[in-house]
Amino acid sequence: MTDPRYDPRFQRGWDGDPAARVVNPPDPPDPAPAKASPAVAESVPADSVPAEPAAPDDDAWIEQPRYNPFRIALAVTGVALLAVGGWLTWVMVQGQQNMSTPDGAVFGQLPYLLMPPVVLAGLVAVIAAIAVGGRSR
Repeated sequence: MTDPRYDPRFQRGWDGDPAARVVNPPDPPDPAPAKASPAVAESVPADSVPAEPAAPDDDAWIEQPRYNPFRIALAVTGVALLAVGGWLTWVMVQGQQNMSTPDGAVFGQLPYLLMPPVVLAGLVAVIAAIAVGGRSR
């Protein structure tokens, strides 16, 4: 069975007959909308419908902060990582590692191992904080 409101070519079960293309226009909408019965209108008390909308409370309106706390945390983390990377660079340049013990040899290599990723992470965090701040304005 096809729906007479739509073209039969686009409905299930069309057999390909071009003469079957008969489109009936849809019925026009009713010019007058249905009105509520007087019994319903009388049952609604006049007090239940507000005359005008209530004004918002001054306390209800909270101003959004002008700063993004995640951006601040990102910037502080980036600067801290850059400071740690700078300290690790200074330790490497000074070359005062105690290599006489096995523990000293292991801990003496830590600045060489940690400095590049710490500095890179700090730079990425600072650049991301700048980018987030530029995008949010």
